Amino acid sequence: MPINPQNTRHADGLPAGFRLRPDGVEHEVNERDEGGNPVKQWVHLCSPLRVTSLARDGHGEAWGRVIEVTDPDNVVHRWTLPAELLATNPVEVVGRLVGLGLRLPLQPSTRATLVSLLNRWSPTCRVRSTPHLGWADDTCSTFVLGDGSSIGSEQVVLQSRTPAGPAAQMRPGGTLEGWRDGVATLAIGNPVLLASISVALAGPLLLPLGQDGGGVHLRGESSRGKTTALAAAGSVWGSPAFKATWRATSNGLESIAAACNSTALLLDEMSEVDGRAAGEVAYMVSNGTGKARAARDGSSRSAARWRLAFISTGEIGLADKMAEANRRPMAGQAVRLLDLHVTDRRYGVFDYLHCQPTGDAFARRLAEAAASDYGHAGPALVRWLLEDKATRLAAAAAHLEAFRHAASDRVSDAGPQVQRVINRLAVFAAAGELASDAGITGWAAGAATAAMLDMLQVWIHGRGGKGDAEAVDALQRVQHFLLKHGDSRFEDLTVFGDDRRTVPNRAGWRDSQCFHLHAEAMAEVFQGGNLRAGLKALLAAGWLQPGDSSHLAARLSTVPGRPRVYRIVRSALGLDDSELVERPAAQQESSSALF
Repeated sequence: MPINPQNTRHADGLPAGFRLRPDGVEHEVNERDEGGNPVKQWVHLCSPLRVTSLARDGHGEAWGRVIEVTDPDNVVHRWTLPAELLATNPVEVVGRLVGLGLRLPLQPSTRATLVSLLNRWSPTCRVRSTPHLGWADDTCSTFVLGDGSSIGSEQVVLQSRTPAGPAAQMRPGGTLEGWRDGVATLAIGNPVLLASISVALAGPLLLPLGQDGGGVHLRGESSRGKTTALAAAGSVWGSPAFKATWRATSNGLESIAAACNSTALLLDEMSEVDGRAAGEVAYMVSNGTGKARAARDGSSRSAARWRLAFISTGEIGLADKMAEANRRPMAGQAVRLLDLHVTDRRYGVFDYLHCQPTGDAFARRLAEAAASDYGHAGPALVRWLLEDKATRLAAAAAHLEAFRHAASDRVSDAGPQVQRVINRLAVFAAAGELASDAGITGWAAGAATAAMLDMLQVWIHGRGGKGDAEAVDALQRVQHFLLKHGDSRFEDLTVFGDDRRTVPNRAGWRDSQCFHLHAEAMAEVFQGGNLRAGLKALLAAGWLQPGDSSHLAARLSTVPGRPRVYRIVRSALGLDDSELVERPAAQQESSSALF
């Protein structure tokens, strides 16, 4: 039977002893006829398969083969096979191809013949490969998608054993118009949804704008719409399965983050992760660098790297999760993953239901829209950006600056850490505004900016002020301690004689002007923290009345022995004696007078 003319062009580089047929690949075998004479026969090897090109990275290394497999439904799948697997794990190669729909007899001899074919097939076409999705290199001229296609001036293919986790779901469904009329339209009037989608759109802007990765944590009560907001964000890049969970190990999340480079990483349910790993994972994902590891020969292997936007959900925040393991988040973690309590809007995380009768009904409508049309908005933004990269990056920079000015007007005298958060939210706002400029979202100009300004206020309110995290933490520690123990562990110096009661486990003394904490009590307040930095914060806030000379502690002359104490000014706390009662920690809320 002659070779199908339509397949002839795919035979480039096909080694001798193999030929292509409409129903697949045949190979030549030596047999003997009835008389014992050697004859050559063509035997069916596998269903349609072809090697279309050889791939290598920008340094001429990491060679591979771009393979096309036609499955039983006549759908063509493409995989760039790392050539080293042919030598190190041929069984994995065959298994991956069978998973893509290749059909072949599974005898050892057949597998060996297939691996030999792939190793010897050498087409003339060459393409460049990359081990991760997103921007192929720092020039930001080509963007690789999860389905193996690329956007830009050069054909670049993704070369990996298999796409990690949610990256395999980075594929389109429905239409861009359907997504805009469904998911994007339903986000209008809902700042949490506008913000979530804008964060998901920000991944491609990080590298060309020279911005670090980072993200938001949507925190709040269960069944209030957080996961639905995550689904809306995920629809920017892929199917409803385009998300992972915090339950994955840090090593697993590292590979997932690397695969999602330049796009978005979505993690659901922080409660499922161990408290000891939560902070490490949040820092690692936002920082964009995996762990350094040794190669098989003992040499150092390059750590995985990525730059992406990050959205997480959970009923508790990062600080509470880490507290389960007796740990506290560092300031750098808090400004990389912004904790947003979002379930106290009018209808859970929603503000406007678009004519739906209840929040639950709206959530179902939004989830249906995200499951119907997805995977178009992110690639569309990349295409639009590359059409005139210089001009559109300049527009992005203008949106960044506009957000910074608007945020500065709302949050005056913000500390350096708050300024870092403003800059991070500015990137997210710019992504939403650019997508609106491109006609991708259908949102009015300024909608994404307004939503991010709303989230800035949510973040500041949730952390307890606009100062640096260490200062806010110091004030909260002191206030919580005094709210809990101000009556039970402080001896009242305004009571005299027999009326003065004995105070067990005494933390200090109190009078009408101050709480006087002895050194051991102040160390208890700042257990697990930085006592020296905390005292400086208290002094700067006007809460701590220093002693004489250079001492922050003062002599308490009204007590025998004149002990040194730290004097916390009562008027600064805004507390009266009626509030100083023993109470559960869960009921200790920050006073609005603090900030």
